[in-house]
Amino acid sequence: MHLRKIELKDWKAYVSASIELPRPTEGRNVILVGAKNGYGKTSLFEAIVLGLRVL
Repeated sequence: MHLRKIELKDWKAYVSASIELPRPTEGRNVILVGAKNGYGKTSLFEAIVLGLRVL
């Protein structure tokens, strides 16, 4: 299983966001998220975790 797209609306630091993730391939199956402090990396991670718990 892999995530293709994440859509956030009114979630913590995000008013609205749509993030499309690349399909995993041989040797490229990890996605790194980087940004300065306070730009919503943890909020994005928490949204993914909560979304997976619902499934």
